[in-house]
Amino acid sequence: MSPTDTKQAPVISPLRTIKNIPDFVKNPIPVLDEYISTAGDTFSLYLGPGNKATVTADPGLIQHILQKNHRNYRKSHLQTDQLAHFIGNGLLTSDGDYWLQQRRLIQPGFHRKKLSGLAGIVLGEIDLYLDRLQRRITENNTVDMFAEMTELTFNVVAKSLFSSDVEKRVLDQLSDHFNRIQSFVAKKIRQPFLSSWFHLSGEHQKHEAVAVALKDIVRNIVRQRKQSGVHPDDLLDMLLDVRYEDTGEGMTERQVLEESLILFIAGHETSANALAWTWYLLCRHPEAAARIRQEVETVLGDAPPTFESLPGLVYLDQVLQESMRLYPPAWILDRVPVEDDAFEGIALPRNQNIGIYTYGVHRNPKYWPDPEKFDPSRFTKEEIKKRPAFTYLPFGGGPRLCIGANFAMMEMQMALARMIQRFDFELIPDRPVELAPLITLRPKNGIWIRVNKRQDVLVQ
Repeated sequence: MSPTDTKQAPVISPLRTIKNIPDFVKNPIPVLDEYISTAGDTFSLYLGPGNKATVTADPGLIQHILQKNHRNYRKSHLQTDQLAHFIGNGLLTSDGDYWLQQRRLIQPGFHRKKLSGLAGIVLGEIDLYLDRLQRRITENNTVDMFAEMTELTFNVVAKSLFSSDVEKRVLDQLSDHFNRIQSFVAKKIRQPFLSSWFHLSGEHQKHEAVAVALKDIVRNIVRQRKQSGVHPDDLLDMLLDVRYEDTGEGMTERQVLEESLILFIAGHETSANALAWTWYLLCRHPEAAARIRQEVETVLGDAPPTFESLPGLVYLDQVLQESMRLYPPAWILDRVPVEDDAFEGIALPRNQNIGIYTYGVHRNPKYWPDPEKFDPSRFTKEEIKKRPAFTYLPFGGGPRLCIGANFAMMEMQMALARMIQRFDFELIPDRPVELAPLITLRPKNGIWIRVNKRQDVLVQ
């Protein structure tokens, strides 16, 4: 299609954009939803003088970008320049030939056989966490489930990555550094017009120091592993052991460091969010929680879940999928055309940012009847077949589908089943739950839940 045959997507006026800046900075989701309601599923808006972006919740265009013409699209500088600046050039932040090389190198580490080997590590960490939770709720059974799930998933990925013991003090430092960097990067992405101020005020330099401290911690862990000569069956051992086909050489220390950091971020943040939102939904829909409990008792009894038993937890999986539809951890993705492109008559100019609005397409009434309703039956095999491709993308799509998607699902299924076996849950009614869309979709001010030990089961 020639440029003369294309048109621009509907444009949100600069005046309207400027008027909405305070609300957009606070929470961009209602603003983007408002734009979709008036401009349609694909529109453009101004990010600053001479800086325009396109946003889409159209699954056809999303498939075009992520799959059909993916070679013409790279990640935007908003992410590669900001996040990569602090955590390095790993799978999440790299592009082009280097990304493809690293993807091919690391992909086998997440195949079924490897996941089966990691299942025992994951379950062990889940049970250790639940023992700690059980002791805590004897004194105070009101917990912030987002904080709890963040602790759980952070410890799971730490153990899966570094199965040799890492002191809790060090893990706490890692978690704190990650959270500070993510909050700052989200602030810079939403307010690019304040870039100079962040440098002048010292904010940028302060977070660079945090990133240095973060890398030093992980570098020390990597060096200690190499010096120990120990080879546990964990993800770090996989990163140290893989070899490039053309040279037979392994990754450099810097590459192992950067890929470890990426696995940390991708491996705990999204799972923590998804689990927290799932508990929120289950507390609001106790009939779904009761059905999961019945399924768990039928499939597992009081026994722990295993990698082999997880496929039997069909409804539990549907609940997780529906939770990630309503509250997708990666609520927006970004791409930039390398060369001019077009889709169904809409021009996609080179170097102009495109926001793939996952939250919007997941609640698009064209594909999801009554989209605000919690309905796990949307994810039966029959219902899935009815929907167009790329109407559901909690882990992205196309060649850059999240490499750890299967690991995340295994972790979340095990955690949900084990917690259902041991505890009852009740939402605290006077603690409002709001969206906090940073790089991932967090609950603002947490999700406060009353947790009680179940008295009628003896969990093995």
